[in-house]
Amino acid sequence: MTTETSDSLVPTEIESIGKIHFIGGIFNVVSMLIATAIYLVSGLFGALFIIGAIVWCCVPFSIASAVIGGLEIASGSKHQKHVANPGAVPLKKSPKTLAILQIVFGVLALNVVQIVLGILVITKVKNPEVAAYYESQA
Repeated sequence: MTTETSDSLVPTEIESIGKIHFIGGIFNVVSMLIATAIYLVSGLFGALFIIGAIVWCCVPFSIASAVIGGLEIASGSKHQKHVANPGAVPLKKSPKTLAILQIVFGVLALNVVQIVLGILVITKVKNPEVAAYYESQA
């Protein structure tokens, strides 16, 4: 493949990674804040029981998952700005680390959507053209 062809194909992949992060980040922040509230309330009412103690163990992971969602929103918005104006907004690193964090905290917070979106981003980043594009931006 020529460089021109891969350059014209990669921004669509970069844009889709940005959309996955942005939409998934919004979903994760909202869902994890709701889950945290549910965990806190059910933990308070069940504090004398083993179930209440187990539920309280999920609270830090759901809060951390919401923070990861915020990072996803920031990454997605940066990707969208890069697609609109590649010269002005360079992508300094691949979103692979953020996707791995998504998967880890998705498992810990029992958030299936976050796990699926993390896996989706990793599969897109493994594409050699996309990986080469991120390396060229670094």
